[in-house]
Amino acid sequence: MRKLLLLLPLLLLLPALQAQEAIPIAQYESADYLHVIGPHEPIARFSVIYARRGNHNISQQVLDAGVYTLFYKNTTTGKFGMANVSSSQQTLTYGPIYDVKHTSETQDPIPTEVYVFEWDYQNSFNTNKGTYLVRFEMNNTGQGGTITELRMIDIDADEVLLFKEACPENIAALNIE
Repeated sequence: MRKLLLLLPLLLLLPALQAQEAIPIAQYESADYLHVIGPHEPIARFSVIYARRGNHNISQQVLDAGVYTLFYKNTTTGKFGMANVSSSQQTLTYGPIYDVKHTSETQDPIPTEVYVFEWDYQNSFNTNKGTYLVRFEMNNTGQGGTITELRMIDIDADEVLLFKEACPENIAALNIE
C-alpha cells in the first residue's frame, strides 16, 4: 500500500507524458554527443521527472537540462551500459554496468522489477569517474506506461542521487543481464 501511495503522484504525470509526441528510441541513438559511448544499441529510455541529490531537490535543474536515462548494449563488446544524458547541454555520464542482480516483487498491486548493479561511470564534460552502486526499480503501471526509481550511491563520496522517471511505453523487464 505504501508503494502505491508513493507511486500515485507519478501515475498522475503519465497522461501528460503520453500526450507528448512519441519519439522512436533510435533517434536518441543518433545524437552526435552520444558518440562517446561507442557503437551501441539502445534498450530503454526513461525521462527524469523528479531528482534529488542527498536531501536537496534538484528537479528543476534536471528538468531544464532535459535529463534522461538510457540503457544500452555496446555492439562492439556486447556489454550493457547506462548513461544519464542531458539533451539540452549535450553531455552525459556513461559507462558499463556489471554484477546485475534481478528480482521480481509481487506483494504490491503493481508488479516491480528490481535491478541492482554496479556502474563504472565517467563524464563527457570533465575528467570525473568512479563507481556507483545502483538500485533500479521499474513498475509497469498497466495504464500505458512505466514508472521507475533510479537510486545511485557513489561508493567513494557516500552520496545518493535519486531519479524518479517515466516512460510512455509499457516495459515489462530490461534485458540487461
